[in-house]
Amino acid sequence: MATAAPSLLGDVCKQGVKPSPAHAFLKPGKTFPRVDVEEKEEASSVYAEGTATDFHLRIGPNYSKHKQKGPSLSEIYSLVALDVFRSDERVFPAAQVYDLPPLSPHARDFDHDYVCKRFILNIQVPDCPAPFRSSAAVENPTMHIVMFFEISEEAVSYFKDLAHAPPAYKLLSDWCRDSFTDDKCRSRFKIIGIAENFADLGLPTLIQGYNGKPALIKSTGSLVRGENNEYMEQGINVHLFPFLTRKSVYGLQGKMRLMITHIGATIEARSDEEMPERTLLCARLVRINGFEEARKLPIAALRWLRTQAAAMNHNPYVQSVIT
Repeated sequence: MATAAPSLLGDVCKQGVKPSPAHAFLKPGKTFPRVDVEEKEEASSVYAEGTATDFHLRIGPNYSKHKQKGPSLSEIYSLVALDVFRSDERVFPAAQVYDLPPLSPHARDFDHDYVCKRFILNIQVPDCPAPFRSSAAVENPTMHIVMFFEISEEAVSYFKDLAHAPPAYKLLSDWCRDSFTDDKCRSRFKIIGIAENFADLGLPTLIQGYNGKPALIKSTGSLVRGENNEYMEQGINVHLFPFLTRKSVYGLQGKMRLMITHIGATIEARSDEEMPERTLLCARLVRINGFEEARKLPIAALRWLRTQAAAMNHNPYVQSVIT
């Protein structure tokens, strides 16, 4: 059954209307309904959890020679909520304009020096035809896909005894520790997008080879860590992608109402000691045309939210690399 999705912060999406003090920040998961993954084939304009085993990741040994991949094991972070909205400015970090979703007991009690209780993935897609030159400016019309995850119960148990955990957990711990000071480490974050119903979309077979192909997020990525390890937010600024990629992404807007998009991420493993790779997080957008269906967050409301967040020290971050 679909979970009801009230409007994004009630009146906040009405032009010129500011949220009331009683509802000071955005509430996760209020833009589109959530359905069980079994319902995705018949559903539209909804989201669902992902399936980690659908992502084929590096397994080794000697991956550089054999290039062997296999289905991932279960994801490290579980999906809690997902939003799609538009704005005339990029929103990063999104955590500061949201009330973060409540944590399950196992995640609330999780305590680690580097790995956070929550992980937020914030994909910022141009909401305008692609100019020839990329731009890191905030003032860019943008469709945001913001996904909220919490550490899984299985992952909590592994982090209690990291020395005997599968390699992906040690790799994640190292990535969380070093990414704010080491660009090469931070650039191991890898995003994977799969159009699950590619054959139904009428797209050129020439691009089918790119369906499900991983992409490392390097200079197009931003990262912040919340106070007390409450959250880590990874931003992906598609405005900074190469021109042809941005043009292709914007050109897909007519297909999004038909597309089941499975998004996953992992931390890239490079040695046998770090393999097999494991899905960090995953989620599905089920026939959501974000360019047309997603509500628009007015500039006045967005700037009010940012001002309130600064005044209230709301979901502050203590480490950052922002592009």
